[in-house]
Amino acid sequence: MGTSSKVLITETVGTHNVYSCMAAIAVADELSVPVVTAAESLLKLQTSPGRMKIIPGIKATLIIDDTYNSSPVACEQALQALKELSYAKRKIAVLGDMLELGKYSASEHRRIGAKVAETANVLFAVGIRAQNIAEGALSAGMSEKNIFQYEDVSRVSRELQNFLKLGDIVLIKASQGVRAEKIVEEVMAEPQKAEALLVRQDTEWKKI
Repeated sequence: MGTSSKVLITETVGTHNVYSCMAAIAVADELSVPVVTAAESLLKLQTSPGRMKIIPGIKATLIIDDTYNSSPVACEQALQALKELSYAKRKIAVLGDMLELGKYSASEHRRIGAKVAETANVLFAVGIRAQNIAEGALSAGMSEKNIFQYEDVSRVSRELQNFLKLGDIVLIKASQGVRAEKIVEEVMAEPQKAEALLVRQDTEWKKI
C-alpha cells in the first residue's frame, strides 16, 4: 500500500505548474530522495520573475505576474489558472498584444477574448492587437462596461490603480514588447522590490 503526502505550493498558481512539480518529485524519487523531503522542498519554490509569480498588490489585492512573454497557448493556460482560483472578489485580466502570430493574429486574439469572457469579471486590453481580445470577449457575452481598451501601457497603470478594490485578483500578461511589467510595478504593494521580483529590470531594459 503506497503512502501519500500533501504538497503546498505558495509562490505560483496553475495546473501546468503542478505538473512540473510532480515531475520534480518523480525525479527525486528516482534518485532515492524521500517523497516527503521532496514535497517539503517545494515550500521553498521561488518562481522566476514574470512567470505566474504571485505578488501582493495595492489595496490588499493579489497580482499574478505573467509578463515574461505571451502566446495563445500560454495565455489560455494563465486564464485557466485564474478561472480555477476560488475567489469571492473580482477577477481582472490585464492582457496585452501577443506578437509574431502572423495571419493568425486576429483570430487567436479573439479566441483568447472568448476565454476571458468565461474566466474574468473585467478585461483591460492593452495594444492594437489586443483590441481583438476585447472584441472576442464582447462577442462571447462580457458586458461592454467591463471592457477597457488602451493603445499602450502608459495610461493603464493609473486607471488600474483607481479601479482596483479590496480583494481583487489581477492577472497581467502580454508579449515582452508590450512591457506589461511596468503595469505590475505601479500596482504592486511594495514597488521598492521591483528589481528583485519583476522581469526586465536591468538598466538597458529600463531605458526603453
